[in-house]
Amino acid sequence: MELPVRAVDVNPAYERMYGYSRAEVLAGLRASELPEEYQRLQADIIQRTLAGDSYCGEIETVRRGGERFPIEVRTVPIRHRGEPHVLAMIRD
Repeated sequence: MELPVRAVDVNPAYERMYGYSRAEVLAGLRASELPEEYQRLQADIIQRTLAGDSYCGEIETVRRGGERFPIEVRTVPIRHRGEPHVLAMIRD
């Protein structure tokens, strides 16, 4: 089951790291420009986290413009406005 990936918030550090404004991310621009291989990886991590498994690992991602770079990702399942969500903490 493929889940839609939609950000509900990002901080200024995320904006600097990826090159997208908060408004662009919340409007889905970054998600629509993300290469398919990264969309699949992101969806897999989110599905696993929503199923109750926190994630911690190093993966590769891309900035606006296509520059690839490594990040450390930690995810935990949370409830936001009464709905299941994933909180992701990213470090470059």
